[in-house]
Formats: sequence, structure tokens, C-alpha cells
Amino acid sequence: MKQLTTRPPVSLDTLPPPGGEVRGGRLLVLQSNLHRERVLLGALAAPDVEVMLADPGVSVRLLLEQTAADVLLLDRSISGFDAICRELKTSSSRSVPIVVVDWEDAGEAAAIEALEAGADEFASAPGRLGELRARVQNQLRHKRRLDIFKRLRAERDSLRTDVRLDPLTQVLNRRGLDRALADLEAEDAGLSVVFLDVDHFKSINDLFGHAAGDRALAALGRLLAEQVRPNDVVGRYGGEEFLVVLRDAGGDVARRVAERIRQALAETNVPGIPHGITMSAGVACRAPGEPLSDLVARADFALYSAKRDGRDRVSTAPPAAGVAGSATSSAPPHEGFVTGVRPALAHGRICAAE
Repeated sequence: MKQLTTRPPVSLDTLPPPGGEVRGGRLLVLQSNLHRERVLLGALAAPDVEVMLADPGVSVRLLLEQTAADVLLLDRSISGFDAICRELKTSSSRSVPIVVVDWEDAGEAAAIEALEAGADEFASAPGRLGELRARVQNQLRHKRRLDIFKRLRAERDSLRTDVRLDPLTQVLNRRGLDRALADLEAEDAGLSVVFLDVDHFKSINDLFGHAAGDRALAALGRLLAEQVRPNDVVGRYGGEEFLVVLRDAGGDVARRVAERIRQALAETNVPGIPHGITMSAGVACRAPGEPLSDLVARADFALYSAKRDGRDRVSTAPPAAGVAGSATSSAPPHEGFVTGVRPALAHGRICAAE
């Protein structure tokens, strides 16, 4: 590949004007004829425009990635030019405009062929170099605007993510968690909740300092993100309390997940804390028709039971009682159940209980 200039890449700080020349841009020219190269270089010369020349036979997709070109000029006479267009439009380089240059004045049929293959522009040379230059300038302008809009969209998405994430643990904050729960309210698929918190967290802060406590919470946040699936929900409920919502998971699965998290945390070394960290968790499985607020409350009661029974353990709430459409059982509560919640069958579905 021959590089004509070493000018800096195009700047994305300002939108180009709706008309006139675009100052700055990178053009990749795929051309094998030396005379045609010289004609194109003369026609495309403009302030701050970098023109790079490449010979056929190399990977155009790879060239575009390496050069960060803004526009590709492709000689229609190159064998397989249409296949190149189709490949680029289905690859990561699909945002790079393609201008097909016709040196043989092949007419409307050639233009249709190029555009249907995926080209963004079609121009003739050498008789209509002014039109070619204008079309390339138009595509540079379009690419500049597209890049800026992509950058602004990425910044917007980043800001939205920052607003929803807890900066210390990098899981959802309370606002983001509440929003996620609201979105899940109408989801019919089975849901289970794990409500957990760090045991004796106040003592960790008192004995080893708040910085050590922050490191413990950050470690737990990373651990939770690693231990659940991408479509599950993880959030910091408040303080040292965290909530995990597992999609399509019954109570037995949720309990196994909670136990796995508890064991992994116990094996985690946190700088500044000489001993292992333990956690307690409560697990609840959603019954048909149960509001998520009730599901979270049952998991919270189960967490309280785990704390009451000695910490460093997982307690499972019994199936919900009194949910519309469910049939309650007259059986007495299991000894390990949370006080005030009795076991029930919900449409034949039983959550695992301890």
C-alpha cells in the first residue's frame, strides 16, 4: 500500500457544513492502473485530505480497519468489485461509504449493478471528475456526521449507564434496580430472588477502616457479576445489601446460586482484611400472580432468618401464601421457615424449601 500523505486523521469535534468542501478526511483508493491513480490524486486533492493507495488482491476489510479510512474508492474494472461491496456491507466496516468509479462509461446498468451490490455512490471518470469530487465530498460529509452521531450516542449510553450503576460495586444502584424490577413485573417466566448482605459489616469498618469495607463491597460486586448470567439482574439494594433476580429459575436453582456465591466470597481475599468475609442470603421463588414487591419482601424475611440462625448461611422462604389463584395448604410451617410465612402450593408449583 502506498501512502500519499501523513496528515492527521479527521477530527470529530465539529459537524461539517451542509454544503461546500469537507476539510479533513481519509480516502482509501483501490486501484491498479498508474495513470488512473494520478488522475484521481489530482481530482481529489484538497486541504487536510489524506489519500491512501492500495493494490487489488489485499483484504479490503483489513485495510479499512488498519487505516481508519472514511471513504473507499473502488475501481469498477477490478475483478469481483461487486463481491467486495457485498462483503463490506455485512462486516464491521459497513459504515465506511463506498464510491464505485467507472472508467469505461458503462452507463445506467453499471450504476444499478454497483448500487445493488452495496455501493453508496457511483461516479464516472475521467470525463466527469468534478462530479466525482462532489460525490466523494458528499460521502466524507456523511461519514463525518455519522461518526459524530455514533460518538454522541455512545456518550449518551455511557451517561445512562453511569446513572444506573453504583460507582463502588459496578452493579445497579437502587434507582437502576427499582427500574429493572418494574420492567420485570409483567414477565411471566419464573423468577427467583436472592437477597444477601455481608455479615458483621459494621465490625469490618470499625476494625479495618472504611476503605477496607469499600474493598469488600467492591469484591462482592465483582463476584456477583461473575456468578450470574448476563440476563439476570444484580443490584445494590442499600449499604451492604444486594439483590439478585434470576430469570427462569426455581427456588432450588436460586438456592444453589446463593450457596455458590457464599462459598466464593468466603474464599475471596480482600486487601486489608486478614480473615475471610461471610454473607447471609435469603431466597424466594415467585408464585404466579405475586407482585415483585412481595417476592422481594419474602426474600428479605428469609435473609433475616439466616441472620437469626447464625449467619454465613442461606435460608429459603416457603412458597407464597395468599396469592390470587393459589391454593393454600393447611400443613404446619416447617421449623426452619421464616416466622409469619406459611408454605403453600401455587398452581402445583413448589419452591424448594429448607
